[in-house]
Amino acid sequence: GRWPIDDDTARRNRTEGLKRIGRGLLKQGPTLGLLAISTAWPQIHDWLMLKMFWVLWFTYFTLTAAFDILSGLAMVGVGVWANETFDLPPLATSPRNFWSRRWNLWFRHQVHRHIFVPLGGGDRPVLGVVTVFAFSAVAHEYIIIAALGSTSGHMTVFFTLHCIATLGYGIVSRRRSGRPFMPSWLAVPTHLAWFTATAWFFLAPMLQICPVHEFHLW
Repeated sequence: GRWPIDDDTARRNRTEGLKRIGRGLLKQGPTLGLLAISTAWPQIHDWLMLKMFWVLWFTYFTLTAAFDILSGLAMVGVGVWANETFDLPPLATSPRNFWSRRWNLWFRHQVHRHIFVPLGGGDRPVLGVVTVFAFSAVAHEYIIIAALGSTSGHMTVFFTLHCIATLGYGIVSRRRSGRPFMPSWLAVPTHLAWFTATAWFFLAPMLQICPVHEFHLW
């Protein structure tokens, strides 16, 4: 983020912070709706892909709402500008677009600066991308081991799959001179289907730590 350079900037930051808090509060509606659906029809969790789809949306709304509200409070409280952490990840059109432009932008900027660029950046993109995904896998495996005492390697599989998909998309995209494979209206649901299909590897251990699929409204 950035500290305000004058009172007018701080005032604009506070106004934007209020909007961000409002955005976070509005996301409580879909969150409660998902919990209501899960409570009324718990059998949706008997179908693996439907369960993964539900958990992905629940995670999106709860996690981004928390960042919206917390960053908004900081902006309102001291007038600081807090950068956005997410950029509508459900609208990602490819694995590359998701990981480099939409999901956890703070982490993305850090690994880009401290891992990707020092390893050669655009001159050696494969090495940089593989190392970044390997680092992500190790970091998430550590979280699982710290929480559960052991790991079955789910995170490693998940990030390996997404590393391959990201590299594959980047290589083919470069050969196509950056031209998209399909229109956005088709690319978005295609990527969402891909993410849902691979989400189990990420969510299986996470649901042992925080079993959100067991939360109920009544």
